[in-house]
Order: sequence, then C-alpha cells, then structure tokens
Amino acid sequence: MKKEKYFQINSIIKVFNILETLVMRDEWELNELAKATELPKTTVHRMLLNMQSLGYVDQVPRSRRYTATTKIFELGCVVIRKKSVLSTARPIMEDMSFHTKETVNFSVPDGIYMILLDKVDSIHFALKEDTPLGGRYLSYLSASGKAVLSQMRNEEIYELFADHKFEPQTPNSISGIKELIKHLEKTRAQGYSEDNEEYALGLRCIAAPIFDHTGKVIAGMSITAPTVRFTDDKLPEIVDILKRGVADISSRMGYHKDL
Repeated sequence: MKKEKYFQINSIIKVFNILETLVMRDEWELNELAKATELPKTTVHRMLLNMQSLGYVDQVPRSRRYTATTKIFELGCVVIRKKSVLSTARPIMEDMSFHTKETVNFSVPDGIYMILLDKVDSIHFALKEDTPLGGRYLSYLSASGKAVLSQMRNEEIYELFADHKFEPQTPNSISGIKELIKHLEKTRAQGYSEDNEEYALGLRCIAAPIFDHTGKVIAGMSITAPTVRFTDDKLPEIVDILKRGVADISSRMGYHKDL
C-alpha cells in the first residue's frame, strides 16, 4: 500500500503549481493557465486573486492577462544574500579534496591580488601546498587568479595592470601583459586555468571561477598538488572534479549559465 503523505496540503501544492507555471512565460490568459496546470478554471482564478492581493501576481490592464511580479525574485535574493559562499563551498571543497587527495583552495580577488580565504589540506603530509589562510598573492601567478581574470575583458586587464611591473617568481612565471592575455585566452577556451610551476617550483595547480546569482565572478577555486603527483595522465580526472565542484557552488549561489 502506498504510504499517504499526511502532511500534504493540496491547496498549497496547487498554489505553487500555478506560481511555477506562471513564471515560465511573460503573460497568461486564465484559460491557458488552467489548461497548463490541469486545474479547474475557478480554482486557478481564486488562487490568482489571493496571490495578487499578496503582491506575487499582477494583471495587465489592457489584456487582462496574468503575470508574475518581481516579489518572487526579491524573495530569492533575500535567500541568496543570507547564504555564505564559504559555508556553501566548504562541504564541496571537502568532497573535492577527498576524491583527489589534494589541497583545494578558495580565493577571492582584491585588485591585482588574490586572497586565500579557505582551504582543505591534502591528506599527504610530506608533500603539499602550504599557503596560510589570509595569504595574498599576485593573481597572474596563480591558477585561481587567472580563473578570475579570464572573466574580464582584455581592455579591463590592460587597465588593471597598467601601472604594474611584472616580476616573475619562477622561470615559468608570466613576465608581461601580452603573455598574460595569451594565457587568459587559453583559459577561456578550455574552461579552466593552469599554474604549472609559475607560483612555486614543484607545484602544479588548476582552477575555475565561481559566480554569484548576478553572473558576477566572486572567487576562484583551485586544486593544487606537487608535480610528482599531478601528472598529465591525471589532468582530465582532476579537471572534471574541479568543474563539477565550481558548477555546484555557483548553482547553489543562484547562478544560471544562461544569465
């Protein structure tokens, strides 16, 4: 026997059915909405009037069609604002580190720099990346920084680094603005950035950007490991874990790719 959902309130389910259908188009005639929701016309009309009195539905004066208001969007924005990106990201970072066995970093942009706000350390104690929380580093020297920079236009990149003197940290470091632009073009094409011993010799890192509900890039997430463990044959698997992780975090922050 199918277990009955004792808590189910049919009228509430009908309201949300109407509301979720309503937002799929700009405007609806009453008959169209009743047909789309498979509910009686009188029921739909009564519930629309209630939602209209609460400010969630409006009726276009001339056509008398019904439309959802921005109050629904406002509610979503309140939820998103109350969500901490760090608390949202942390369990996903832990899962990424568990599957890769390597260090996962969460960094945010600060001008031409990146600031490390959180990380999940590798299970390997002897060989691992060991940047302290709060550490500040030049964006173009890191995969996280290049992931964030890749979301900017080239004109913005030139303006951001207009007064900056590039000083390579290792033989592999980016040494000038034109080289940086070339790296960013590659990042945009493949969907993730790379740091192959550019920040520190012996360390390899890949990263991807995290977006908020407005489509703005707010952070960079990276997976870092010594080059002896982060070999080319492991790259596809780690890239896949990274991309799924940042997509999950961005989605939880309200980001939709078609923004």
